[in-house]
Amino acid sequence: MTDAKKTVMPAYVVDKAEGASRLAELQKNLRAEREEAALPTPCYVVDEAKLLNNLRLLQRVQRESGAHILLAQKCFSMFRLYPLMGEYLAGTTASGIYEARLGHEEMGKENHVFAPAFKEQDMQELVQICDHIIFNSFAQFEKHKAVCAQAGVSVGIRVNPECSTQDGEHAIYDPCAYGSRLGVTLANFPEDLPPKIEGLHFHTLCEQNADDLLTTWKAFEAKFSKYFKQLKWLNLGGGHHITRSDYDVEALIDLVKYIRNTYHVEVYLEPGEAVALNAGYLVTEVLDIVHNGLDILILDASAACHMPDVLEMPYRPPLRGGYEADEKQYKYRLSSMTCLAGDVIGDYSFDKKIKVGDKLKVLIKEINGNKIALSLKFDDANPWKDAAQKYAVGNVVTGKVARMTDFGAFVELEVGVDALLHVSQISKEHIDKPSDVLSVGQEIEAKVVDINVPDRKISLSIKALLADDEETSETEESTEE
Repeated sequence: MTDAKKTVMPAYVVDKAEGASRLAELQKNLRAEREEAALPTPCYVVDEAKLLNNLRLLQRVQRESGAHILLAQKCFSMFRLYPLMGEYLAGTTASGIYEARLGHEEMGKENHVFAPAFKEQDMQELVQICDHIIFNSFAQFEKHKAVCAQAGVSVGIRVNPECSTQDGEHAIYDPCAYGSRLGVTLANFPEDLPPKIEGLHFHTLCEQNADDLLTTWKAFEAKFSKYFKQLKWLNLGGGHHITRSDYDVEALIDLVKYIRNTYHVEVYLEPGEAVALNAGYLVTEVLDIVHNGLDILILDASAACHMPDVLEMPYRPPLRGGYEADEKQYKYRLSSMTCLAGDVIGDYSFDKKIKVGDKLKVLIKEINGNKIALSLKFDDANPWKDAAQKYAVGNVVTGKVARMTDFGAFVELEVGVDALLHVSQISKEHIDKPSDVLSVGQEIEAKVVDINVPDRKISLSIKALLADDEETSETEESTEE
């Protein structure tokens, strides 16, 4: 038997606070692993902390602009979270009778509904549970106006401003395209609005920034503002990617304030994806592996059923521990157990072989124009994890211009981290728009002047950096003298 007293054990010198922190983190990770291992699949897992970050940002927009922000249930209808979301949002919006019931029963706040057409039997119930009903034609309004008036429901008309801001990849979601069935064009508006109509609504965006909203608003205002004097509200629809890292929140707030102050109406916004953006993932189990030119994973999740945008957009969603198809040694195609031949999530590669019974985690991330944010490693390689130190105020950083708007340029500091270089911060001289002096792909050096990690916002200034350089030069010249 070994003498315990003579046994030499490994020695570790650890700061007590650091050791406690490491232990807590280890315990947290072990609990998470056990919990994830016990999850029935397929299932959606929501990170409550990340969801709350989104909700707090939306709440700030409401508070500072005066807008009413409604959850677009067609994008996120996890009703067990409705009580939580209801603490931050004004209510819900629906695309039919069933969503309207869900919003009424589970959140119980403002409840709005739009559909291209309504059945009479559905309308009898909708007027009892909805505050706003939006019609897609004046014929629909005339058909249902009596029951709406009797119930005291506020009614509106959806318009088509005929101003498309969609790129080719979003064409399927473009309600301003030729032949669109959604919204009434100006040519089909009467000279005077029927007196019972209290609002106008447009929805033209899909995962877009505030610059596209401003473009649409200008077209809408130019064509339809003559009707605003009799209105009580304007609804700017959904598709606003408000919680995306590069979204110009201040521009949105300024626009809403302008509308409310100029036309004395209430303003409604209907974001859906923005509410839950980057706040969860889909867990799926590998049921089988087949081979036909390459190894194919048969999953218990489906692109068609669980991530339809993957096929409709289309795009390749980020996968935890997964890489580009030819980047690592082991390559697999992720498919499903449905009988649809094209029900394929995408091709990925891994550091290790995948086995039957393994669980994979797919993240539904943002799509920015033709650029897909492929942050494949989730929080274990979260680029924002150490952002507060790497991009602290005063640090000088280098990045590439990723895209430009009239109000500024978005600079990619690293994959997943974009910073705003406002047009006023590009030069000491006045610049009308960034594209006058910058180009996409151009490498620039700038100074960090502000950082907000929870909202994933970094502000840069070339002007501040130039001022520092001038001050240094003056100091050196003074020293030489």
